[in-house]
Amino acid sequence: MVTSDAHWAYNITMIPSMPELSIAMAGLDPGAIGLGGLAPGGARVREIIAWAAMSGVRGVQIDATASGIRPRELDRSARRDLAALLRRSELACSGVDVFIPPEHLCDAATMDRAVATILGAIELAADLAVLASGAVVTRMSGAQACVCLMLPSGEKAALPGVVSARDAVIRHAESRGVRLADCAWPIADALEEETLGVGLDPAVVLNAGADPVPLAAKLGKRLADARLSDIRQGPGGLRWVPGSSGGRLDVMGYLLTLAACGYTRHVVLDVRGIVAVEGAVAEVRRAISRPVI
Repeated sequence: MVTSDAHWAYNITMIPSMPELSIAMAGLDPGAIGLGGLAPGGARVREIIAWAAMSGVRGVQIDATASGIRPRELDRSARRDLAALLRRSELACSGVDVFIPPEHLCDAATMDRAVATILGAIELAADLAVLASGAVVTRMSGAQACVCLMLPSGEKAALPGVVSARDAVIRHAESRGVRLADCAWPIADALEEETLGVGLDPAVVLNAGADPVPLAAKLGKRLADARLSDIRQGPGGLRWVPGSSGGRLDVMGYLLTLAACGYTRHVVLDVRGIVAVEGAVAEVRRAISRPVI
C-alpha cells in the first residue's frame, strides 16, 4: 500500500511546472496599496514596482497607458533605468498591456493616435526584452516579448481602415520579434499570422457563460497571454479574488491546464475591479501553493 508521503511524491513528479505569477499594473489602483499620496509619474511607478516585489509576485505586466511609463515618455536612458529597476527588484517583465478601447481603431478621428500608441507599446516591449536580456530575473518570460491589446471584432474587424491598422500593427510586431495577445471577447477565429495570438481573461470568459479551463486547453499554442482573474458566484459578474471562497474559477485546474498545454509565460494576476488588492495577492499566492493530490 502506498503511503500518503509516497503518494504525494509520486503525484508531484507528474505535475508539470506551474506558471510563475505576475501582476498587471493596468487597473492597479495606487490608493489600494497605500500609494495614494504620490503624484503621477516615475515616482509612482517606482513605488508600485517596489510594492510588487514586496508582495511576492515574480513579475509585473507594464501598463503602457499609465502616466510615467507611457512609451513616448521613456527615452532610451529611461528604458535602461526601468530594466535596471526590475533587475534590482528581482522582478520579470511579463509583458506590456496597451488596453485602448477597440472603437478607437474604428474611428478615423482616433485611429492614427491609437495605432501610434500600440506601435509605441511594441517598441517598449522589444526594448525591455533586449535591455533586460543579461539578467535572468528580468527577461520576458517565454520565447518572445508580448503586448496585450484589444482589437475590433465582429463586423468592425472587416472595415478597410481597421484591416489596414491591424496589418500595420502585426507587421511592426513581427519586425521587432514581439507577439501580440488579442484580449478581445469573443475570441477571433484562427488567423494565419503566428505573431497574433490570444489573450485569455477568465473573468470575461466566465461572465460570458463559458469555462476558461477547457478553453485554455483548446487554444493551445494560440494562447499568447494568460490572465488570472475570477468572478463571484451568482448574478452580476462582480470581479472576485481568484482562489478565494465564493469565486467561480477552478484556479488549480486552470494553472495545471496551462502547464500541460506547454504555456511557459507568466500567468498575469489581473486586479481590475478588486478593492483589497494587498489581501488579494496574498490569497492568490496561498491558493496556488496548495498541494494537488
